[in-house]
Amino acid sequence: MIEAQAVTYGAVGTVLIIQSWLVGVGFVVYGGAHVGKVLHEAASRRIRQRRPRR
Repeated sequence: MIEAQAVTYGAVGTVLIIQSWLVGVGFVVYGGAHVGKVLHEAASRRIRQRRPRR
């Protein structure tokens, strides 16, 4: 894909492809962290509800 963009648009095409990949990776990293936090909070909430209160 980089090669095709480089031939068609030159250096600008290459930069745009790399930038789009970095944005995609950023979304995956941020999304993974967010989903992990939500799952951890839900598991913690379930554990607290199961504990007998004194």
